[in-house]
Amino acid sequence: MEALTIALPGILVAYGVFVMGMFSPGPNILSIMGTSMGVGRDAGKSLALGIASGSLIWGLLAWGGLTTILVAYASLITIIKIAGAAYLLWLAFKSF
Repeated sequence: MEALTIALPGILVAYGVFVMGMFSPGPNILSIMGTSMGVGRDAGKSLALGIASGSLIWGLLAWGGLTTILVAYASLITIIKIAGAAYLLWLAFKSF
């Protein structure tokens, strides 16, 4: 129980960010609106349900210990970050 009280503030922050992300307009909301207007309301509802269930699964996986795996392989995350930064620099160089 003590471990939960130590981790609870971090869990609540992560959950709060997740909830804010769910309700902020983004590509998913625009996709739902476009599908609803173009194809119909039922298709829009199906797409919204799919996006919501996918987000729920993502949240449950993160809550269930995905961060533990990432902590165990912290060096791999560093390598991925360096590779991503190098790719972004290459794109910047290419755009100039």
